[in-house]
Amino acid sequence: MRLLRLSYAVVRIPVELTLELARRSVAVAGGVVRSDDERVNLRVPPEPEYFRAPEPPPPARGNGGAPPVPAEPVHVSEEPVLVAETAEQGAEGGAGPEIHVEEPWPGYNRMTAAEIIARLRTETPVVAAAVSLYEAPHKTRRSVLEAAARSMR
Repeated sequence: MRLLRLSYAVVRIPVELTLELARRSVAVAGGVVRSDDERVNLRVPPEPEYFRAPEPPPPARGNGGAPPVPAEPVHVSEEPVLVAETAEQGAEGGAGPEIHVEEPWPGYNRMTAAEIIARLRTETPVVAAAVSLYEAPHKTRRSVLEAAARSMR
């Protein structure tokens, strides 16, 4: 007899689990089925109908069908008003390029014009151009600028 009960339990438990899973699936699908077979409706209510106000008819045009000309806004005037006419000091000539050139080689600033001219004789035209670019805004030594111009030729 015990063997019969055990066999019955082995068959009954999977069947009950399967039925419970089926009930839960139905509950998710559209309604809830309770163990006493009562149905409770949990469906989503239908979407409400939206009320749209009727669009007003277009205004009748008394100018032969041409679109109406908008009135000029009140804040617009025909004459310009000068607010301020100023400029910062140094800005009279307008904005111009700014170039920062570092010394052509280390120790350039401590060298005399004769030392720079002697070195320019052995340097390339590129270095002579760098000397010219650096010398013009800094020390403006005429002899160095002329030697740099000769080296660039």
